[in-house]
Amino acid sequence: MTPQDTIDRLLEQRPIPVCSVVTELTRASRDAVPADFDVVLGIARLNDVFDERLAYPAMALMPAWGVGGIDALCALAAEGPHESVAFSILSTISLGRVPSSADVPFLGSDWDSSAAYVLAPNFGAGDRSARQSSDSGPPG
Repeated sequence: MTPQDTIDRLLEQRPIPVCSVVTELTRASRDAVPADFDVVLGIARLNDVFDERLAYPAMALMPAWGVGGIDALCALAAEGPHESVAFSILSTISLGRVPSSADVPFLGSDWDSSAAYVLAPNFGAGDRSARQSSDSGPPG
C-alpha cells in the first residue's frame, strides 16, 4: 500500500486520525520518493477549519524532498495558504535546522523526537550552491 493509499484511507475516517496521518507523512518523508510528494503538497494546501493540524506538519516535511520541495514551499509562502508558516519553515531550514515544535505550531508533542528527515550537513544560509546548482523543478 502506498503512502497515498494509506493517507486517503485515513482521511475518510471520522474523526480524522490526525496523528496517524502525520505519522504516514513522516514515513513518506524519510524515503522522499518523488511520487509521494503530491500527497504531502495536497495536505499542505488544506485550508479549512482545523486543517492546520495536518497542513503545518506536511509543510514542515516538504524540505525532505530537496530543492523541489523547497521550491514548492516557497510557492506556498508566496501564494498561500499558510504563508506565515511557510516563511517560518523556510527561515528555519535556512539556518540548517529541521523545523521543531518551537518553530511551527501544531507539529505535535512527539514531533521533535520523530527525526522526520535530516538536512545535508552543508545546507544552510552559508551554502547557497545547493539551491543554485540544482534542478529547480518540482519533485518527480
